[in-house]
Amino acid sequence: MPDKGPKIRCRKCKRAYYNPNNLHRTCPYCARDALIPSGTIAILNMTIRPGGFTDNKLCLEDGMGTQAKSGAIYLKSMVSVINGPQKDKKFSIPIGISSPKSDYWQHKGRELIRDILNSSQGLSASDNSRKAVFGRIIKSYNVLNGICFVGEIGIR
Repeated sequence: MPDKGPKIRCRKCKRAYYNPNNLHRTCPYCARDALIPSGTIAILNMTIRPGGFTDNKLCLEDGMGTQAKSGAIYLKSMVSVINGPQKDKKFSIPIGISSPKSDYWQHKGRELIRDILNSSQGLSASDNSRKAVFGRIIKSYNVLNGICFVGEIGIR
Protein backbone atom coordinates (compact mmCIF):
# COMPACT_ATOMS: atom_id res chain seq x y z
CA MET A 1 0.00 0.00 0.00
CA PRO A 2 1.51 3.37 -0.99
CA ASP A 3 2.36 5.87 1.70
CA LYS A 4 -0.24 8.65 1.72
CA GLY A 5 1.84 10.83 4.00
CA PRO A 6 0.61 12.67 7.06
CA LYS A 7 -3.02 13.63 7.38
CA ILE A 8 -3.30 17.39 7.84
CA ARG A 9 -6.29 19.50 8.88
CA CYS A 10 -6.67 22.82 7.06
CA ARG A 11 -6.82 25.84 9.37
CA LYS A 12 -9.14 27.71 7.03
CA CYS A 13 -11.78 25.17 5.93
CA LYS A 14 -11.18 22.57 8.70
CA ARG A 15 -11.11 19.67 6.20
CA ALA A 16 -8.56 16.90 6.52
CA TYR A 17 -6.35 15.84 3.60
CA TYR A 18 -3.32 13.67 3.01
CA ASN A 19 -0.04 15.32 2.11
CA PRO A 20 2.21 12.73 0.43
CA ASN A 21 5.86 13.83 0.36
CA ASN A 22 4.77 17.35 1.41
CA LEU A 23 3.54 18.09 -2.15
CA HIS A 24 0.66 20.39 -1.19
CA ARG A 25 1.66 23.74 0.24
CA THR A 26 -1.97 24.82 0.43
CA CYS A 27 -5.12 22.91 1.12
CA PRO A 28 -6.37 21.30 -2.15
CA TYR A 29 -9.99 22.00 -1.14
CA CYS A 30 -9.32 25.71 -0.58
CA ALA A 31 -7.33 25.90 -3.83
CA ARG A 32 -10.21 24.39 -5.82
CA ASP A 33 -12.75 26.67 -4.17
CA ALA A 34 -10.54 29.70 -4.91
CA LEU A 35 -11.06 29.44 -8.67
CA ILE A 36 -13.54 31.82 -10.24
CA PRO A 37 -16.04 29.84 -12.34
CA SER A 38 -15.71 30.37 -16.07
CA GLY A 39 -18.44 32.62 -17.48
CA THR A 40 -18.79 34.71 -14.31
CA ILE A 41 -19.79 38.31 -15.03
CA ALA A 42 -18.46 40.80 -12.49
CA ILE A 43 -17.33 44.37 -11.97
CA LEU A 44 -13.55 44.42 -12.16
CA ASN A 45 -10.85 46.89 -11.16
CA MET A 46 -7.55 46.81 -13.07
CA THR A 47 -4.17 48.04 -11.90
CA ILE A 48 -1.00 48.03 -13.99
CA ARG A 49 2.17 46.72 -12.38
CA PRO A 50 5.19 48.64 -13.68
CA GLY A 51 7.79 46.46 -15.35
CA GLY A 52 10.48 49.08 -15.87
CA PHE A 53 10.25 49.40 -19.68
CA THR A 54 9.72 52.88 -21.16
CA ASP A 55 9.27 53.69 -24.85
CA ASN A 56 7.83 56.99 -26.05
CA LYS A 57 7.04 55.56 -29.51
CA LEU A 58 4.74 52.98 -27.91
CA CYS A 59 3.29 55.54 -25.44
CA LEU A 60 4.79 53.64 -22.51
CA GLU A 61 5.74 56.15 -19.83
CA ASP A 62 7.06 55.82 -16.28
CA GLY A 63 8.25 52.23 -16.80
CA MET A 64 4.71 50.88 -17.27
CA GLY A 65 5.73 48.24 -19.83
CA THR A 66 7.42 44.91 -19.29
CA GLN A 67 9.82 43.37 -21.77
CA ALA A 68 9.89 39.57 -22.04
CA LYS A 69 12.96 37.51 -22.95
CA SER A 70 11.53 37.07 -26.45
CA GLY A 71 11.53 40.85 -26.93
CA ALA A 72 7.77 41.16 -26.64
CA ILE A 73 6.47 44.16 -24.74
CA TYR A 74 3.33 43.87 -22.61
CA LEU A 75 1.48 45.38 -19.69
CA LYS A 76 1.32 43.34 -16.48
CA SER A 77 -2.15 43.95 -15.18
CA MET A 78 -3.76 42.70 -12.00
CA VAL A 79 -7.53 42.53 -12.00
CA SER A 80 -9.59 42.24 -8.83
CA VAL A 81 -13.29 41.46 -8.52
CA ILE A 82 -15.04 44.22 -6.57
CA ASN A 83 -18.55 42.78 -6.14
CA GLY A 84 -20.51 39.56 -5.88
CA PRO A 85 -19.65 36.19 -4.40
CA GLN A 86 -16.13 36.25 -5.86
CA LYS A 87 -15.30 39.62 -4.24
CA ASP A 88 -11.60 40.34 -3.55
CA LYS A 89 -10.33 37.53 -5.80
CA LYS A 90 -7.50 38.56 -8.08
CA PHE A 91 -5.98 37.35 -11.33
CA SER A 92 -3.53 38.67 -13.87
CA ILE A 93 -3.96 39.57 -17.53
CA PRO A 94 -0.97 40.26 -19.77
CA ILE A 95 -1.90 42.84 -22.41
CA GLY A 96 0.30 42.60 -25.50
CA ILE A 97 1.69 45.87 -26.83
CA SER A 98 4.38 44.87 -29.32
CA SER A 99 6.22 41.76 -30.49
CA PRO A 100 9.11 41.35 -32.92
CA LYS A 101 7.78 37.98 -34.13
CA SER A 102 4.15 38.64 -34.98
CA ASP A 103 1.40 41.24 -34.78
CA TYR A 104 -1.12 38.72 -33.34
CA TRP A 105 -0.64 39.64 -29.66
CA GLN A 106 -0.55 43.35 -30.50
CA HIS A 107 -3.97 43.05 -32.16
CA LYS A 108 -5.33 40.99 -29.25
CA GLY A 109 -4.02 43.59 -26.79
CA ARG A 110 -5.63 46.46 -28.73
CA GLU A 111 -8.90 44.52 -28.88
CA LEU A 112 -8.83 43.92 -25.12
CA ILE A 113 -8.07 47.57 -24.36
CA ARG A 114 -10.89 48.66 -26.67
CA ASP A 115 -13.32 46.29 -24.92
CA ILE A 116 -12.22 47.57 -21.49
CA LEU A 117 -12.70 51.21 -22.56
CA ASN A 118 -16.12 50.39 -24.07
CA SER A 119 -17.25 48.66 -20.89
CA SER A 120 -15.97 51.35 -18.55
CA GLN A 121 -17.79 54.08 -20.49
CA GLY A 122 -20.96 52.12 -21.25
CA LEU A 123 -20.38 52.11 -25.00
CA SER A 124 -21.44 49.51 -27.54
CA ALA A 125 -18.74 47.89 -29.67
CA SER A 126 -20.65 48.91 -32.80
CA ASP A 127 -21.14 52.54 -31.68
CA ASN A 128 -19.18 54.81 -34.02
CA SER A 129 -20.59 58.14 -32.90
CA ARG A 130 -18.25 61.07 -32.29
CA LYS A 131 -18.50 60.67 -28.50
CA ALA A 132 -17.71 56.94 -28.68
CA VAL A 133 -14.73 57.36 -31.02
CA PHE A 134 -13.16 60.08 -28.85
CA GLY A 135 -13.91 58.04 -25.72
CA ARG A 136 -11.70 55.24 -27.05
CA ILE A 137 -8.69 57.49 -27.71
CA ILE A 138 -6.11 57.38 -24.93
CA LYS A 139 -2.91 59.39 -24.63
CA SER A 140 -1.12 56.90 -22.43
CA TYR A 141 -1.60 53.45 -20.93
CA ASN A 142 -1.72 55.14 -17.51
CA VAL A 143 -5.44 55.64 -18.20
CA LEU A 144 -5.92 51.89 -17.66
CA ASN A 145 -4.42 52.01 -14.18
CA GLY A 146 -7.34 51.91 -11.72
CA ILE A 147 -10.07 51.61 -14.36
CA CYS A 148 -13.32 49.82 -13.42
CA PHE A 149 -15.27 47.82 -15.98
CA VAL A 150 -17.68 44.93 -16.35
CA GLY A 151 -16.13 41.75 -17.67
CA GLU A 152 -16.84 38.09 -18.26
CA ILE A 153 -14.25 35.91 -16.62
CA GLY A 154 -13.14 32.88 -18.58
CA ILE A 155 -10.41 30.30 -18.36
CA ARG A 156 -8.34 29.78 -21.50
